[in-house]
Amino acid sequence: STAWCKGDAEWHLQLTDGGSHCDGVVQVMLNGTWVQFLDSDWDLEDASVVCTQLKCGYAIEAQKSSRYVSERGRVLLTNINCAGNESSLQDCSHSVMSESTLVYTCSEQVVNVSHMPKKHHRVRLAGLSSQCAGRVEVYHWATWGTVCDKSWDLVDAKVVCRQLGCGTAVRAAVSAEFGEGSGPVWLDDVNCHNYDFTLWDCPSADWGESKCLHRRDAGVVCSGNDLRLVSEEYDCAGKLEVFYNGTWGDVCTNGIDSTTVSVICNQLGCGDSGFLKEGKYDGKGRRVKWLDGVTCHGYESVLWECPSSPWGENNCQDGEEAVIKCSGEHALKSDYLRLLFNSSWV
Repeated sequence: STAWCKGDAEWHLQLTDGGSHCDGVVQVMLNGTWVQFLDSDWDLEDASVVCTQLKCGYAIEAQKSSRYVSERGRVLLTNINCAGNESSLQDCSHSVMSESTLVYTCSEQVVNVSHMPKKHHRVRLAGLSSQCAGRVEVYHWATWGTVCDKSWDLVDAKVVCRQLGCGTAVRAAVSAEFGEGSGPVWLDDVNCHNYDFTLWDCPSADWGESKCLHRRDAGVVCSGNDLRLVSEEYDCAGKLEVFYNGTWGDVCTNGIDSTTVSVICNQLGCGDSGFLKEGKYDGKGRRVKWLDGVTCHGYESVLWECPSSPWGENNCQDGEEAVIKCSGEHALKSDYLRLLFNSSWV
C-alpha cells in the first residue's frame, strides 16, 4: 500500500453517472486518468468532504454499492478516513487498492452544514388541510422536522404566519395540538422578536440539539385566508369553506353565480368552471358563516377579492351553505354519492 501526502498536487474530483455534478460515482484524476474508490468504511463524513470540495454542500447519502452504472477507470483509493471538516479529500488519510465503485449523493443547494444559507431552509404547516394553521415543520439538512413548544409564544407564531403570507398569528399552539410529527425536532427554545423575518432568524438552541419529544410539537393558527371544498367522495366538489381568523367557516349561496363559481374553481386548481348545487344543503351547517353576498366579476384570482358582505356578517340560515362542483378531476368512490350528485347538479 502507498499513500498520498497533503503536500501533493491538489486532487481533481468528479461525480459521474448520477444525473448531476453533485450526485454519482466518486472519481479522482491521477496521472491524467480518472480512477474510482473502494472503501468498506465509507461514511457520511467522508462523503461530506467530497461535497465540500466540489462546492455541492453537505452529503445527504453515502453508499458502498452503486445504483449507478460506471465502467470508467480503475479503483485505486481505499481506507479513506475523514473527520468531516477537511476542505479536500486528499487531506484525509487513505491508501491504495484495486477495483470497485463507490457512490454517494450530495445536496446541491448549500455551502456546508455549519454555514447553511437561510434561503435553503423552508417552513410549512402540517396536520390540517389549511396552509395557514397546523404543526410547524422546518426543512433542514434535507429533512423535514418539527419545533419544540418550549418558550413557544405568540411572537414566535407571528413570525411563522408572516413568513408564510398567512397574515398575523391568532394563537400559538403547543403540546402537539395538530398531531405529533416525525423526524428530528430541529428547533427548541425559540425566542423570536417582532422584527425577525424568518423563523431561523430567531434566537434558539442549536439545530437538532433539542431533547423534546414529538408530544411537544409546536403549532400556529394564523389569521390568513384559505379555501377548500369538503367531501369524502370528491376532491373538486363539495361544501365550500373558507379559513379566516383561525377558523373554518361556510360561504352562503346568496349572490353566487357562474362567474363566482369559476373564480372558486380556478383558485382551487379544479378547472375553469363549475356549478352551484341546487336546493338546500342537507348536511349540518357550521357554527360560523364567514361570507355572504359574494359576487365576483371574473378577473379576481381569489374569492376574497370579490365584493361581498363584511366577513362574519350574513343573512343566511342553516341549509343555505354553498355546495359546488367544479369541472376539474373528481375522485368518485361511492355509488350512493354518484346517484345523489347526478340527481342534484344541473
